[in-house]
Amino acid sequence: MRIALFGYVVVYALAISVAILDDLKSKKAFWDTASDVVLLPLGFVGLFLYGCEAANPILKSVWKLVAPLIVIGQLVANLVGRYHYLTKKRAITQRDEVAFADIFTVVLLLPMFIANLAFAFR
Repeated sequence: MRIALFGYVVVYALAISVAILDDLKSKKAFWDTASDVVLLPLGFVGLFLYGCEAANPILKSVWKLVAPLIVIGQLVANLVGRYHYLTKKRAITQRDEVAFADIFTVVLLLPMFIANLAFAFR
């Protein structure tokens, strides 16, 4: 299980690096870039803490607030971003690409959500 977690952490770190660099280079809305710059690295920290089996009670109590904020923040940011994208006319012809991007995002973020919540609440 540790090897799978380590492999996921490496993939996640590469993916968030690319996503954040792309956000900073693009002309996305400030809130979208800011949410990625804050929430994705926080998710990485939670993955690291979960993988290291950190047991500091103060850290765990803080993470009981942080982990749900990461999950809710990412869900809201992705839903709002998807809504804005789908309201554009060009998005109508790109439904398959949008569906693939959504599935890829869920597959990438779901283990991070689970690890952060597991660290906070176990």
